[in-house]
Amino acid sequence: MDIYFSPSLEVENKANKNGLTISAVGDPEDPEFYIFYKRPISVVKKQFFRKPQTVVEDYVSEITGQTKEDVIECLNALIKNDQEFLRRKIA
Repeated sequence: MDIYFSPSLEVENKANKNGLTISAVGDPEDPEFYIFYKRPISVVKKQFFRKPQTVVEDYVSEITGQTKEDVIECLNALIKNDQEFLRRKIA
């Protein structure tokens, strides 16, 4: 049995709870990257006798098939707190 490990890196902005997890897979000479974007979001749920809005603290979106350049763009967006870019790119 062969066991494989995909190296991963997780970075989080503790102030706003936005974070990225980046995982490299495939050929080490030409890896493909998976990017996971974690953030709190508000979800509207209609419920009797309660507020219609709920916060999901650890909502995660992902995108696969990314390049090193894509990873750098996303890390820069996280550092600059450009949540709109991350939502468009990954969500």
